[in-house]
Amino acid sequence: MKRFLTVIAATATLGGVTAPAAIAQQQDADMNMLTGKVYRALRDCEIDTNMVDTLTMAQVSGIVLSASSADEANKCEEIEAIAMGE
Repeated sequence: MKRFLTVIAATATLGGVTAPAAIAQQQDADMNMLTGKVYRALRDCEIDTNMVDTLTMAQVSGIVLSASSADEANKCEEIEAIAMGE
């Protein structure tokens, strides 16, 4: 019985350690995907991609939304305005 409780305690401890690690790994993957979308949008519109690290979350979301819009005519103008904070 004592061995059984030790196995249960060890399993619970390992589960508690791996769950946060898995969540952090998923968050990193999501952040890399989002950064990639913004980077490609800036690159496609010939805007300096070095500014990716300085954008606010509002700018990031605006750029992603503009980049995925169906309106191709003003897409780059919108993305540039958002990136420059206008």
